[in-house]
Amino acid sequence: MSAQQKWLSAKGQSGGRRHEPGGCPSYQKGVKGCRDRSGLCDLTAAGTGDRTGVANGKPLGGCADPAGVGLADPLCAGQQPGVDIVVNAKVSRPSVCNAMDTLLVDRAIAEVFLRELRGPLQAYGVEIFADREAARLLKGYPFLRKAGPGDFAREFLSLKCAVKVVKDLDEALKHIGQYSTRHSEAIVSGNRRQCERFLSEVDAAAVYANASTRFTDGEELGLGAEIGISTQKLHARGPFALEKLVTEKWVMRGTGQIRP
Repeated sequence: MSAQQKWLSAKGQSGGRRHEPGGCPSYQKGVKGCRDRSGLCDLTAAGTGDRTGVANGKPLGGCADPAGVGLADPLCAGQQPGVDIVVNAKVSRPSVCNAMDTLLVDRAIAEVFLRELRGPLQAYGVEIFADREAARLLKGYPFLRKAGPGDFAREFLSLKCAVKVVKDLDEALKHIGQYSTRHSEAIVSGNRRQCERFLSEVDAAAVYANASTRFTDGEELGLGAEIGISTQKLHARGPFALEKLVTEKWVMRGTGQIRP
């Protein structure tokens, strides 16, 4: 039994793949319940990973492993919604494709924000792989590991995440561009200009402003029963249902019409 498992056992908790404790923010209202709220922390949470398979010579989007990223900037300090979104994106169902895997924190608020975040993550036994600066700020966290370059590209599928401190949104966007799997990316921010820039510049099947990446789901987006999620651009991107697995055939019945 690992140190993490022993700690969870002592707390009466489980480290299983499906981790949906009652105290976890669940955001059950769905996408229609999302609203802009001023004062939210500037946090980019980038989404989840996707794998594409080929069947009968045709590409098919497949359900993906998680690979989320997030950024917290100066407006995050002291803002509970930012903490709630990160915790929800990581722990509500850590083994699914829209769970967060990487958190990027703006250097200007890293000390305050990580101090607010460590308690909730520790309560769920989340193992953190931190870069040098984040590790210094998280010193004493019981499940702290030193991050290697590959950890920011990992699909953890469990109660684990990578944390990195960045200079600003520019560095965060560069990081997302390098490591994202183009599944789901999100920014949590009280700065509308930064939100719009993020939504415009990030190349992903689903992009969010001020909401958990956990909403990337066919049912949540009103598509009905989800068959898979694709990170391709053609012909289906993002969650898709049955209609995306069929092609169109145009049938015209005329009475002698010609095109001038």
